[in-house]
Amino acid sequence: MNIPGLLIEYLMTGCMAVLLWYSSLEKVAGTWENSDILGNQVVGALVIIPLVYVIGSIIDFIGTLSLIYPKRIIRNGVRNWWRDAGRPLPDIDDEKLITTYLLSTNHALGKEFEERSSRDRIARGAAFVLIVSAAIEVYLNNITQSSIYFLIALLLFAVWYRAEKSSFRFKLQAWYLSTEKGCSEISP
Repeated sequence: MNIPGLLIEYLMTGCMAVLLWYSSLEKVAGTWENSDILGNQVVGALVIIPLVYVIGSIIDFIGTLSLIYPKRIIRNGVRNWWRDAGRPLPDIDDEKLITTYLLSTNHALGKEFEERSSRDRIARGAAFVLIVSAAIEVYLNNITQSSIYFLIALLLFAVWYRAEKSSFRFKLQAWYLSTEKGCSEISP
């Protein structure tokens, strides 16, 4: 993954979290407007930007861990679809090597993988932020807001599901077309 891409993805996810959680936490902990650190715009930015990035990276890590099993189910379904089409499958242990090989040999594929990964991370992170936001709103006894957050989180989970399925299909297709058999299948 491209470092600038991760920077943007983590900042986006962290910003979503801070924006949604700040107002809710303010209701619980009181206002933070009079803070000397956050009152100074330059110092406040120097504190907030790294904090937002760290929050975003933590959210991405937790989101990744929480979706290990759904991701495995999606990938097994794609593998079955691929196998039913009569195509060979790479060894599961070789999938990381396949990705590395494809990224290092084809710049266009690398860019496509990065874009697909970015969509996956942002959808996964936003869904996680909204689920936590919904839980906070339940705690604050704001059921209407909680329901809205939860429904949006479900929609984002569906977006993540579709992106993950599409990305894995793309990876298998790229791998297959890079093999001799795949190349001979598309040659005239």
